[in-house]
Amino acid sequence: MRWKTYIRKLGNYFFFPVMCYQLAFIYGFKNWSAALVIGLLIILRSIVLNDKIIFVTVIIFGISGLIFGTLKPNTLIYSERPFAEKILVLPDTIEVKGDYASFTGVIIGQKWSHKRFKAGYVISSKQEAEFIRSIYRPLTADAIGNYTEIDTARNLHSFDQADYYKSKRYLGKIQLTRLKFRQEYQPSMVNISLHVRVLRKRALLYCSKKMPRLSSYFFKVFFLGYQDSDEKEIMKNWKKLGILHIFSLSGMHIFFFIVIFRYILLRLGTLLEVEFFLEIIFIICLCLITGSAVGMLRAGMQSIFNRGSLLIKYKLSALDIWSLTLMVHSLFNPFILLTIGGQLSYYLSFCIIIIQPVLLKCKDTFSRFILFDALLCFLSLPIIWFYFYEWNVLTVIFSLVFANLILYIFMPLLLASSILSLFFGPGIFLFCEVMLKLLEKISAFLANIDLFQIIVGRPPIIIVILLIICQFFLIYLLTQKEVSIILGIYISLCFILLANFKWFNPFGITAFVDVGQGDAIFIKEPFNGPSYLIDTGGQKLFRQKESWRRSKQMGYASDYHLVPFIKSQGTSKIDKIFITHAHEDHFGDLENIATQFSVQQLITTTGAAKQSNFSNILKKISFKTLNTVEDNYFFKSNYVTFRSLSPKKSGDGGNNDSLVLSVELSKTKILLMGDLESDGEEWLLHRYRENILKCDILKLGHHGSKTSSSIEFLAKTMPDYAVASCGVENRYGHPSPEVIRRVQARNIHLFRTDLDGMVYFKWTGYQNNKIMMKKMLNKK
Repeated sequence: MRWKTYIRKLGNYFFFPVMCYQLAFIYGFKNWSAALVIGLLIILRSIVLNDKIIFVTVIIFGISGLIFGTLKPNTLIYSERPFAEKILVLPDTIEVKGDYASFTGVIIGQKWSHKRFKAGYVISSKQEAEFIRSIYRPLTADAIGNYTEIDTARNLHSFDQADYYKSKRYLGKIQLTRLKFRQEYQPSMVNISLHVRVLRKRALLYCSKKMPRLSSYFFKVFFLGYQDSDEKEIMKNWKKLGILHIFSLSGMHIFFFIVIFRYILLRLGTLLEVEFFLEIIFIICLCLITGSAVGMLRAGMQSIFNRGSLLIKYKLSALDIWSLTLMVHSLFNPFILLTIGGQLSYYLSFCIIIIQPVLLKCKDTFSRFILFDALLCFLSLPIIWFYFYEWNVLTVIFSLVFANLILYIFMPLLLASSILSLFFGPGIFLFCEVMLKLLEKISAFLANIDLFQIIVGRPPIIIVILLIICQFFLIYLLTQKEVSIILGIYISLCFILLANFKWFNPFGITAFVDVGQGDAIFIKEPFNGPSYLIDTGGQKLFRQKESWRRSKQMGYASDYHLVPFIKSQGTSKIDKIFITHAHEDHFGDLENIATQFSVQQLITTTGAAKQSNFSNILKKISFKTLNTVEDNYFFKSNYVTFRSLSPKKSGDGGNNDSLVLSVELSKTKILLMGDLESDGEEWLLHRYRENILKCDILKLGHHGSKTSSSIEFLAKTMPDYAVASCGVENRYGHPSPEVIRRVQARNIHLFRTDLDGMVYFKWTGYQNNKIMMKKMLNKK
């Protein structure tokens, strides 16, 4: 059979082999059962079509994907090892935060697929910082340093650095100790990518130097695909409104640029064939100058396939174009569907295709426009909930209003102002800056209205699949001439029940969160019951750096571990926060936690509340009641019992004034020691009988320091498990070798957050069997 006939036979069915390939690759590479199940369903669907060509093609693509996924070499270097190479610094990737520079580099003289890496470098002087920040040409340099260890996610549902580096096809992460720039690298004429990178960096520097703050920020975002990390507050507001996707370069931006490009060329009388050829070059350059964003690459390729099929007079359906785009994209980046950006971009563009029959039933253009936005927001919910755990009820309205304001007002205004500023100077941005300030104030005002913000939590993958199936059934019903209202109500009720899965979840969770060198223990009761947090983590304050060495936006570490984890559990209200004592590694992120969640009650020691460093934080945050503990504190809920064992009188808020808690949940007893040292342990041994101190899990005092966890105390508490909450390669050497030997001598299973990441277990209110402790990492 001739290949043209073969291709035509696959017309309108490219979706099946392409998706089978993608799912088989994911299963082979990540061993995800969900990918295997969906892939088998696609194969069954191809069998139902009763077409041998389609079935054989699906099988061939599926086997190919499985082979490539299984045999795909993992070139990422995880472990530490020396690095000394001559490198090329890509100028548009350079980012300087205080005295720390990061960039993407390329090892000169190796194969392209094995030479890109992410590098970090501590800057020695202010002059060096200014030089690195101003680099706009590709420079070669002699680099010496070490590959640093790359972890998978250290906490449940947290950022997975290893997956991110794989998706970027990096060789590894390198911390440089010496970086000596040599000379400018002269790229060949055919190296379009490097030439465009130079142009992009020049544009970024121009924006920073010549444009006002907001004009510079939004121009970088919309036209250069660059988000300035010093303006995190703006992104935080857009995220709370649920419209962060507007800032991810995609089809909307491609549409804006291509419309202008086509209009100019066609007005100049360019032939369609020539215009199409120039448009391909324009789209390639556009994708490069905007940082090769996933959405831009997808939308650009779809536009090329669509125009190309019209010119060669071979009609491809929208679904065929989508499928071919995904296939070609995955050839350049096999991990595209393993990234959040890739999944969102391709899933939403797929949804746009399947809702077209529903939109065609709407005769009025304005109504069709509103329906399009509403359906797309509705269909995106399962993916949004799975990755971001929350959504804004008014997202549909915000998306409709702000997307059009940006596309039809602010993008043209920014582009016109930037062009005119080349002739009339930066003063031309005055009107644009005023309008952007108004936009910023409106978005900040709306983002601060918490009434419409709902924390859903992270649904299990099976729930996500069922939610999507319900949605697709509803879309199918809407395409029918006679819509079955009763069936629609049943499916809608199923969707609502599935969306509220957290209220039917019979499992509670107890987690020793990996917050670095600090403590944070989170407990949540079954059926979305009350939540409790013991300490918040934070960083101890050491000698302040010079002003130029400090980053403009310091931020809270809890934004990257503790806050996402708590939100993933569907928690919007923390019923009780216990602060064990007044050290920053135990309360340092309290202000951020109180901002992100509604805090009902704060419980601490009287001595801690008197300390100025802690009392200053208490004045800033909002909570309903403050309870200071000097004597026995006791609280019992449906599933959890808290009892304080220490202190008995007001102290100094230090280690031996720590709030010691005995926590009972189901049949499990946990003893949380704060930073209590051996003197405090001795007092507990004299004060309480063995049945009070005996526990199943002991959180070692003072992060496993040798000043805590005495032999006598371990003998009397008799835990099955011990947990040391400590940071990776911390300066204190926690947990100490002495404590490790003491724990091992009593056959106690030791968990360490520096080696194991988060340590957690799930439980029910009626659990009689022994708990199963789990850890995030598997380091020896």
